[in-house]
Amino acid sequence: AKSKKIEVLETILDYEIRYKIYNEKQKAAIIEFEREEQIVIESERKREEERLRKIEKNSQKKKQSRNPSDKSKDRFAISNEYRESWSIYFEAFKQFKAENNRNTIIPKSHKLYNWYKRQRELYGHLDENGIRAIPPEHLVLLNSENFFWGNPNEIQWMLKWENNLKLAVEYSELKKQPFTWVYREKNNPNFKYKRQSQWCNDQRMRLNGEHTKRKITPYEIKRLEDVKFLKASDEVIRQVNEVTILERLIQIETYKKERLAIGDRKWLPSQTDKNPIIADLGNWLNDKIESIKEEKNDKTQRKITNEIEEQLVDLGINIEYGITGSYFDYNVNEYLKMRKKFPVAFPKGEERKKYDADIKWAILNKSKFHTYPEWRQKRLREIGIIKSPIS
Repeated sequence: AKSKKIEVLETILDYEIRYKIYNEKQKAAIIEFEREEQIVIESERKREEERLRKIEKNSQKKKQSRNPSDKSKDRFAISNEYRESWSIYFEAFKQFKAENNRNTIIPKSHKLYNWYKRQRELYGHLDENGIRAIPPEHLVLLNSENFFWGNPNEIQWMLKWENNLKLAVEYSELKKQPFTWVYREKNNPNFKYKRQSQWCNDQRMRLNGEHTKRKITPYEIKRLEDVKFLKASDEVIRQVNEVTILERLIQIETYKKERLAIGDRKWLPSQTDKNPIIADLGNWLNDKIESIKEEKNDKTQRKITNEIEEQLVDLGINIEYGITGSYFDYNVNEYLKMRKKFPVAFPKGEERKKYDADIKWAILNKSKFHTYPEWRQKRLREIGIIKSPIS
């Protein structure tokens, strides 16, 4: 009788033989497939070469049979019928523009596309004297409407650009902004204008000559001017922006009063608040504090920056140390008010309840004193929570 070990060994040997056979067949199949694939590729290449030869041959025949003096076959000739109907199409073009955010790029699916394409063809055709085929009077009228004459290869790109501009305008109208700009709502999961927020930043960079991917065109500049796109160099828009800043400051002041009224000392709008409006306000405040600090470091403060800083300080916001410093300053002031009323010791009895938050804050800061940064330690010594060592 065979043992189990021998049975297992025989099974392994049998499997090894079958595996080698399978492996050899698979290699042979791969070699055969690669050979057949190469035959197909070579066949396709020959067919393509033959097709191109036929096209070239037919093209040469057409050139040889063409009569240069036959002007009736010139597709750039302008007929009387074309001139008579042109104004009707032009009015339809202006109507399209009015209905599409002043966009002058007509998509292929629109009934005016053939007329639009014809204008571009006539504009692009130059005769032997360098004169364009498009009638001069038509060119003047189209230019007055900011007609897009750019590279035809860029039309698809420009259609996407126009769509981003349309959505940026849509957002600005929803926010009742007198200018076009999309402020990114970082903590709003349903914010559908995220792409347009980045797009706005890209356009501002391009306007300032900072964008390296693609230089901004006169057409795009005119379109951005049409919708009052927010530009750092635009004085009118800058003044409008000041009004927006004032509105934000009022919102922060209102929020602060509401929070303190219910005894909540976290009175600044948080960037992580579940309410997207509050989170957006928190993002704006954080960005504004950072921009002021950067401008101060670069010594490029403008008058408006100084004014904003003053108003933020009036609200109790610490520019240098941000939210942490703002809360610390507020608690210091509340503590000093309590000590002014009780200069010798902390209040007791029923009176103590009213100042419970101030007392707890003082105890906490005393116990964690050595973990705090130098600016905070210095202030705690100044207000007497920590006794300065006798020198």
